[in-house]
Amino acid sequence: MGILVEQAKSSKPNKGDLSIGAILATTARLIPESEEPYIVGGFLRDSLLERPSNDLDITIKGEPNKLAVLLAKETGGIFVKLGQPENIARVIIGDKSLYHIDISTRIGNLHEDLARRDFSVNAIGLPISAMLDNNWRSQIIDPFGGIEDIVRGLIRATSGTVFVDDPVRMLRAIRLKATLGFDIHTETLAEIKRDASLLKHAPAERIRDELLLILSTGNAVDHIYLFDDLGLLELIFPELGNGRETSQPIEHHWHVLQHNIETVRNAEGLLKSSLTPKWVMDEIPWHMDSIEHFDEIISDGHSRGTLLKLASLLHDVAKPETKSVTSNGKTRFLGHHIKGADLTKQILSRLRLSRRGIKAISSQVRHHLRPGQLSQGNEIPSRRAIYRYFRDVGDIAIDTVFLSLADFLAARGPDLRKKEWANHSRKLGHILDVGLSTSYNPVTKKLLDGNELMKFLDIKPGPTLGTILTAIQEAQFTGEIVDKDQALGLAKTLFNAGLAHSGRIAGENA
Repeated sequence: MGILVEQAKSSKPNKGDLSIGAILATTARLIPESEEPYIVGGFLRDSLLERPSNDLDITIKGEPNKLAVLLAKETGGIFVKLGQPENIARVIIGDKSLYHIDISTRIGNLHEDLARRDFSVNAIGLPISAMLDNNWRSQIIDPFGGIEDIVRGLIRATSGTVFVDDPVRMLRAIRLKATLGFDIHTETLAEIKRDASLLKHAPAERIRDELLLILSTGNAVDHIYLFDDLGLLELIFPELGNGRETSQPIEHHWHVLQHNIETVRNAEGLLKSSLTPKWVMDEIPWHMDSIEHFDEIISDGHSRGTLLKLASLLHDVAKPETKSVTSNGKTRFLGHHIKGADLTKQILSRLRLSRRGIKAISSQVRHHLRPGQLSQGNEIPSRRAIYRYFRDVGDIAIDTVFLSLADFLAARGPDLRKKEWANHSRKLGHILDVGLSTSYNPVTKKLLDGNELMKFLDIKPGPTLGTILTAIQEAQFTGEIVDKDQALGLAKTLFNAGLAHSGRIAGENA
């Protein structure tokens, strides 16, 4: 925040200057001193940690909406009235780098306001005017020992009713631990465990937001285990609890619940290229296209990588209810991927994920077995099988290959053998090699479209048209045809074969 102070001193605020220093200077100029404006919470915490922060909370004595409208006008931002139960107005400033400035009416004096906050590291305040001083740290108001806890790296509740007042704070404590690398105070952990059942009454959207933020961190798996230790995991995902004691065949090291969580660990390791021992990473089929693919934001402000972790957690959710044992003692989970996809849709709908997010994750669950089943054993899949996989699975084909890799690693656990991993990786790497290559990619420009084909064959829209177009695209993908003339020739052959063997096809032209 030393740099921030210099920015604030030197900036001439205008709509083109979107630095946080300029925004603070503008805010300080617009809010009268009589309003006793204070910066509070996470912005100060992050400034003390020298972490960038785009969220600024300001409390004032009076009504915030007029000031927020004026700030939005001065900075070219957008005014949003958040309203009850607290009188809060938000200004969103910027384009790609968004700043959220929340101005709220202080209830009582500053000490009383800070006492209502969640954790000591957030229960600190600073007069806005003090931001211009080089000794701003010494002017922070800290009634709950927040600065000391920041130095110690400790998340501590401000009171024993913090989680009763707002149960989502339990998840926020874990999220702060994940993002800041702090520890949670033992008394606060005990209070979370005590009050865990209250999470059942929390708004699903807020649970979703905290959950996805935790999954987006680089060490989500340890915090999922913490969820479980504190009794929170099954409150969010009661369906997972059935897997706690569900055993699996001998090739699986873990019971179902731990296998699901360990799959998250391995998905994270794949995304970070951090799996050990070294020979595990040496076999990974990484492609630049894949790396960029997982950075894409596709649902609720989160990336494919984050959604892959959630799919990993849920991929075997239906195993407990589909488990059966044959007369010869063989354990089966018939249809668990199909039932699991349905359960996943229900779970994610309950958590209010976007439609695209629900579809992406449930499709991964449904198809997570398929990459390994495109060929027998360790055989390399045919190009035709790979085409059909990419065609059927669509834009989560790459995601599902990586889920399959993570699933395989979690199944073997510490019993993983180098040779079997090399064989599995080589097989799935070939799927990506072929599927992502320019000449075989299903989204490559089609040699023929439907209108051209209808005109050439003199047919109307119908099943025959779709069947022939699909066959042409598949032949293009496998390299059997490479130009339009060959595509027309194949279309004619297929159509004539249909005329010879099916009166239905002939009738479509009538």
